[in-house]
Amino acid sequence: MSKVKHDGYDRSKVLVLGDDTRNVLPIVRSLGRRGIRVHLAWCEPGDPVLRSRYLQRLEPLPRYGRDRTDWLDELRSLLEREDFALVIPATEGAVFTLQTHRCELEHLAPLYLLDQGAFETVFDKSRTHALARSLDVPVPESSMVSDLGEIDALRGSFPLPAVVKPCSSVHQQQVLTKNYVRTVHDWDELRAYAGRLLEREPRVILQECLPGRGVGVE
Repeated sequence: MSKVKHDGYDRSKVLVLGDDTRNVLPIVRSLGRRGIRVHLAWCEPGDPVLRSRYLQRLEPLPRYGRDRTDWLDELRSLLEREDFALVIPATEGAVFTLQTHRCELEHLAPLYLLDQGAFETVFDKSRTHALARSLDVPVPESSMVSDLGEIDALRGSFPLPAVVKPCSSVHQQQVLTKNYVRTVHDWDELRAYAGRLLEREPRVILQECLPGRGVGVE
């Protein structure tokens, strides 16, 4: 693809951010097959995506750090230098990071991000659940708990197996640490895992476990 610029951006070059091969590799392949030059950052050494023939360059950017600014300075410098047509955060941590620092970056390159209202809804499972209920979308029965006492009060009345969910898989204080959804089969397991999540965030969702096949849209 020839180098074409519109509005100051090189339409043949994109920056992808993230280290989850399940997300990153399909993006790199899809763009590369279109003749778009793909640069990648925030990817761990040895990740399979680094062997893709569609990856043009790995950018050695520092990882995000809440108490440091070198990562932001380096990313700004890269965006000023390279004129990317688009910056694609390919993991939840990368999305959260760019969303949080949007005002410092969006004047340098187009960022593939949601508007703030949509972001706050889809990144908070309790808000997603509330929106679905308000639209009469069928959802599992759920209880929001904020401490072990509230969990113990549900013992005997909440059906097992159950699903224990963090309200958000990542949050501003720990964007590189992911909180996972887990299906538990007895009360001790439920209490232990919910307790672990409550050490990192103020509320946890307990949800009935419904049989079926899970499908995600990314």
